[in-house]
Amino acid sequence: MKVKEFLASTPQEDYRGTCCADRAERSGLQQWLVERSLVRKDEYLLGVEMNTRECHGRHVDPVQVTALMVSRGDYPNLQAMIDDASLVAVRRVFVEMPLVEFFGLFSRMSLSFSTNGMLANRRYAYLER
Repeated sequence: MKVKEFLASTPQEDYRGTCCADRAERSGLQQWLVERSLVRKDEYLLGVEMNTRECHGRHVDPVQVTALMVSRGDYPNLQAMIDDASLVAVRRVFVEMPLVEFFGLFSRMSLSFSTNGMLANRRYAYLER
């Protein structure tokens, strides 16, 4: 068994920040995986990791997506299980897809990152022009 921290990272980490996404109700990543027989209907999508290849100033498809799955039947209260565990056991599903297809699996997405994470959890003031 391998262990990994659930945290975005790149080799240099020149920019660090946060991400937030809203689930697409009818055509989200969970459904996308089920339709391609990559996960069982009784599995729950617990986490998502998305990585790009080196782009060097231009977009390069595909992106690599890792879905972190848990069985719905194993944990009636998933949050309690996570809170009580030092390690969370998941099944990883690797897929590749075009970036626009990945973004299309969410109803909204927001990415925020700053140089070396200097603005992490900070408020900032700005002037409207």
